[in-house]
Amino acid sequence: MTAKLLELWQPPEGAGAAVGLVATSFTFDAEFFESACLSRFLGLDARRGESDRLVAVIEEEERLAEVRASVVVDRSERPSGRSLRWDLLTVAAPGGLQHAKTTLAVWERLVRIIVSSANLTPAGYRSQVETMMAFDLAPGASVPLPFAEELLDALVEIVEAAPGDRGRPGPKARALATLADARQRARGLGLPMSWPRRGLRAAAAPAQPGTSPLDQLGDVWSGIQPRRARVLSPFWDTADGRGAAAAALARRLAQRGDAAIRFAVSADHTTAGLVVRAPGTLTASVPKRVDCSFETFMAPGTEPRRLHAKVIVLESDEWVAALVGSSNFTEAGLGLSEHFGHLELNVWLGAPAGSPEGTALTALVPAGEPIEPQDAQWAPAVEDDVPVGAVLPAAFEDCLLDPAARTMTLSLDASSLPPRWHISLPGAGVLTDDERWRAAGSPRELTFDVAIDHPPFWVDVTWDDDAGPCRAPWAVNVTDPSALPPPSELRDLPVDALLAALASTRPIHEALRDALAAEERKANDAQLNELDPLKRHTTDGLFRRTRRLSGALSGLRARLERPVGNPEALRWRLHGPFGPVSVADLLLAEAEAGGRLPGEAAFAVAEVALTVARSDWGRAATPAVPVELLRSEAAAVVDELATRCAETTLADELAAYVEAAFGEAHR
Repeated sequence: MTAKLLELWQPPEGAGAAVGLVATSFTFDAEFFESACLSRFLGLDARRGESDRLVAVIEEEERLAEVRASVVVDRSERPSGRSLRWDLLTVAAPGGLQHAKTTLAVWERLVRIIVSSANLTPAGYRSQVETMMAFDLAPGASVPLPFAEELLDALVEIVEAAPGDRGRPGPKARALATLADARQRARGLGLPMSWPRRGLRAAAAPAQPGTSPLDQLGDVWSGIQPRRARVLSPFWDTADGRGAAAAALARRLAQRGDAAIRFAVSADHTTAGLVVRAPGTLTASVPKRVDCSFETFMAPGTEPRRLHAKVIVLESDEWVAALVGSSNFTEAGLGLSEHFGHLELNVWLGAPAGSPEGTALTALVPAGEPIEPQDAQWAPAVEDDVPVGAVLPAAFEDCLLDPAARTMTLSLDASSLPPRWHISLPGAGVLTDDERWRAAGSPRELTFDVAIDHPPFWVDVTWDDDAGPCRAPWAVNVTDPSALPPPSELRDLPVDALLAALASTRPIHEALRDALAAEERKANDAQLNELDPLKRHTTDGLFRRTRRLSGALSGLRARLERPVGNPEALRWRLHGPFGPVSVADLLLAEAEAGGRLPGEAAFAVAEVALTVARSDWGRAATPAVPVELLRSEAAAVVDELATRCAETTLADELAAYVEAAFGEAHR
């Protein structure tokens, strides 16, 4: 257990730029995720609320546009305001919850898998006692490839449980692509194929109805059966007093001779005595031969912290193993029923008793004060891992915004829709309802025109069920994040500021901030502008602008030639606020407003086209974005710039140069 969980989201030195992220959680706080987790994963210099807003917006926009980031939560989670550049998938687990808390973080030279008990919330990372373990995949790492693929397989299964078509552009396809990319990278690292025979070993231990992580113990165990178990959990079986989890654990212990289970439980010292946050019937189904005892959990440190960690430790005299991850010590958490249970992801760790690793595993459940059952009051903690409010029916599958087409498409499963329902866009009224849907022929998909200048984060769904009227938000995702409009701060940039920022060797978020400040100072110097309104059209002014353009095009080419992690990132580089299409648009717009010499903008746009065509796309190519795709997209941009220039009237000699430049760019 560590007090610095957020550090695991930061790339270590030499990891390279962020590439992709898939994170799972039950409860979720979008603002915390963006400001504390995502910002660290991206390696942002400026964090929200800690620095100049413009710098933070520019840096976040650029970094986030270069990666694929996905969060998978339970269907009961209510979406809130967020950046639509990362995806939010919801899972309706049959008979239970999406309860896994595992994160895959991919950087250029490192793949990290974090298995945790912590939700993506401030409480999970800052105030509760949690467990978290990271496995780094890099050249020379000791983590075996089969183990890494077990964890990736479990994450794929969770993503596949989310609604949506994996074959169409959208959040599900992007999450699966990130997982596939991580797998491909892991296979190219030269990782070993097994753990050392006598050292630490690990095995993935997912849970779902009928699949228990307890069954995976043999993958890390060595020698005779364990005789002792220690259990740490914030929540326990309370529904019927059967104690299914305790009984299942007892079956994993030696069936002859001594055996014991020690339960570490939360307890409060009150004026009325010791109140134990566990059910008194916890051991009712454990055979009498197994000695059961209880101890208070002692939180590390001096500040009181709520227990949320989940650990099971099994021991013999020669070996020790520990289960860590998301599973509470309950029937649903451990997948002990064929009919109900949660989606969980844990890891078994095993090591020789007395070894440094084995000692560390034993210490995961520290000794506490013994509890005499007859002297305590038993009052189980109210489980917080339960849905609050109505859960959106699984029939409402996908809500996809297409920024380029300015449309929203709703995907519905007609076989399980409630009889009465309607869907509305916040602030814009009803989009459709059950009557309109049936009148339209009960289609699987409905498409509507929407404004995207301020895209919605969710739509509101109301429906009737047996309990009466219900309401829940339906999260909006996008087909292509690269087509989203930029933040308001980056719209209609002054072209000179953009060119100056591109020419700078400093990070663009710093260079653009300073360039915008310089442009503002120039604009405010009205007296100077009025004294010489034609100064912009002097030969000296043209030479200065030409030198600035040359430097900007060098910087633009360097940006285009950086390795690109996915096709959306490529399109954003070409069409985003710092790309060649935006540069060309700003140049032409300024010329139309009279801010350039006749033909100057067309000449500059032709130079932009040549820069795109001359870029070394082989340097930008990656396994996810082959050079053929890069050249195809670049050629399409050159065509787009040629179309824009064709609409301008030029002198004969300049027209001939522009035509020749585009002729070269097309080759």
